[in-house]
Amino acid sequence: MNMISLILSFLTSLILVPVVKSIAIHFKIYDHPDNPRKIHKTPIPLLGSVAVFFGVIAGIFPLFFHNPFNKELFVIFGCAVMLLVIGLFDDMGKIHPQIKLMVGMPIAGLILIFFNLHLKIFNVSILNYLFTIFWVVGITAAYNLLDGMDGLSSGIAVIASTFYFVFGLKTGDIILITLSLALMGASLGFLIYNFHPAKIFLGDSGAIFLGFLLAALGLRVANSETLPVLTRWMIPILILIVPIFDTSLITISRAKRGLIPFLHPGKDHVHHRLYNLSLSQKTTVLLMYFLGFLGGMFSVFIYRVEFWISYTIFALIIITGLILIRIFEKFPYQKQEELKNLK
Repeated sequence: MNMISLILSFLTSLILVPVVKSIAIHFKIYDHPDNPRKIHKTPIPLLGSVAVFFGVIAGIFPLFFHNPFNKELFVIFGCAVMLLVIGLFDDMGKIHPQIKLMVGMPIAGLILIFFNLHLKIFNVSILNYLFTIFWVVGITAAYNLLDGMDGLSSGIAVIASTFYFVFGLKTGDIILITLSLALMGASLGFLIYNFHPAKIFLGDSGAIFLGFLLAALGLRVANSETLPVLTRWMIPILILIVPIFDTSLITISRAKRGLIPFLHPGKDHVHHRLYNLSLSQKTTVLLMYFLGFLGGMFSVFIYRVEFWISYTIFALIIITGLILIRIFEKFPYQKQEELKNLK
């Protein structure tokens, strides 16, 4: 059943991308390069999220077929669909962009809490609830912010879901296995059209759809009783090291400039700074892929060693990340004030 999920999700996404691209062109749903924050030079069709959505549905269908009343899968996927719909309205310019951050993402986290799918690593319930909201909103928003270069977010989704699949096999978690394979296949099918030069974009709807699912899978890994209790919380952080590092960089950078990080978008992300070093889009994205793969490999390694070794490695990774943030701060990038003057 595992490979069937992967094949179904991949083929469905691969086949549907040209269809939704035609629909986006017909209804003129484009991402226009109408402000200096955009890298692409010509309008690119949106709605790639729809193909990924149906790809994921196809991938989880075998599990529904064997167990049509799986509450956990319904709740997780239902929250993802809610965010997808909110994102589609955003892509079409029907709602304020902050609705998804201020309303949609927190509600998704609260729904997980209501159905007892929240983080369960603390002895105090309120801490589990607060960290669940923080994780869901933080990762989903971070993934939305990451989607700024051809093939970046969809490729990172393939890498992250691959490592989630590895831990699904180790823990025997059928939901983790099925969702990670469905996400992997759907993202890979879309990536074929989204890698530079991109023929279609995910849109905000696709980015938050992927981001939430990756956040939800991270909660399942962190809660898995078959993994070491003292180190399992590190695993999803390392698997999602790319969006976490990127958001940490812009949060620190923007806060130092007196800006509210999530309310002042700009060309100051990791990929923008690498791109401004005269790297090509392909090279920049491949470097980000490598970072994602490296984080995933560390996640596989730390759970196999003594906990004090895991904590030492994790601490060194945090220190390295802070050093890299200082280094990246020296790389050329366009500040929000400069972008405003270019309009």
